[in-house]
Amino acid sequence: MQDISHKRPFRSTYWLATSLVAIIVSMPCWAEIMRPYKATYSTEWQFGLRLSGKAERSLKQDEQGHWQLRTEGSAMLANLTEISHFKLQQQQLVPLKYSYHRQIFNKTRHVKLIFDWQKSQVMNQLNDQNWRMKIVPGTYDKQIVQLQLRRDLLAQRPNLSYTVADGGKLKVFSYQIEAEETIATPLGKHRSIRVKRDRGGDNTRNTWIWFAPEHNFIVVRIEQQEANGKHYQLKLQQLTWLD
Repeated sequence: MQDISHKRPFRSTYWLATSLVAIIVSMPCWAEIMRPYKATYSTEWQFGLRLSGKAERSLKQDEQGHWQLRTEGSAMLANLTEISHFKLQQQQLVPLKYSYHRQIFNKTRHVKLIFDWQKSQVMNQLNDQNWRMKIVPGTYDKQIVQLQLRRDLLAQRPNLSYTVADGGKLKVFSYQIEAEETIATPLGKHRSIRVKRDRGGDNTRNTWIWFAPEHNFIVVRIEQQEANGKHYQLKLQQLTWLD
């Protein structure tokens, strides 16, 4: 966390700073979160070797009114592509399709999910394995849950727990607001809210996400650390609004 120029415990300053936004949020506030954009990040992967690269994340709407959230990252010997297709229906994010492809050296992982809301189930594909599982209303995929988290931070909702289809199971992704920090990036300094994924128990895998309130709670940084020394980091380098 070397590039953090200032940090302080999360207190009422966050809520006070967003009080004006809270008035506007009496409306659903999806307009801010669903504003199309493209963000470029620097990435760093450590898993025995240290690899540096870049990633791009974009949010776009198609002619049918559906949405695509796409993340692509690459380093010398590793690449990752994650794509979510979804719609916004009655102020609720509804996932339609999700795919995840990762390759590190010669190891490949490919995941595909197809959501069938009429049957309340999702088709899972992991490499060559296929199976179906039941889902409940309000289920997210692993990527668009961050959009819902952004909206709930903007709306100042205290409960940051979500049902996510992940690994062939329905899991609860819970998050805790830890602090308000100022993050230095090539675009300048950004006031940000640091949120930690709460995996519970003695889980030694830690994930932090920094969101920038002044930029519609766009992700400005992600950091993941594991007990075995593996480490992943993503930092905002450029942000372009597409509307």
